[in-house]
Amino acid sequence: MFDELFAAQEERIAAMPKNPIKVTLPDGAVKEGTSWETTPLDIAKSISSGLANVVVCAKVNGQVWDLTRKLEGDCSIELLKFSDKEGKETYWHSRLENISLNNKLS
Repeated sequence: MFDELFAAQEERIAAMPKNPIKVTLPDGAVKEGTSWETTPLDIAKSISSGLANVVVCAKVNGQVWDLTRKLEGDCSIELLKFSDKEGKETYWHSRLENISLNNKLS
């Protein structure tokens, strides 16, 4: 069932229009991207590979997002590391969900 839902979601995203977008960083710098293609991780990689290796999630327009979720349009973005309060909370929340799922499957 998951595979079918995932495939349907990927197909829906692939059909979305790919338009140029502007991604604004906290310091006011603007990165160019493409809607429904560019991810927060892509933005981190465009800044530096070191940053891409330490970010755990992103805040997009004030909401916490997964690093691989595709950006939908112009937005502001904050890349969160484990050392950031929200980065740490997201990391531990995600880890607890993984542990819980593993326990259910065992």
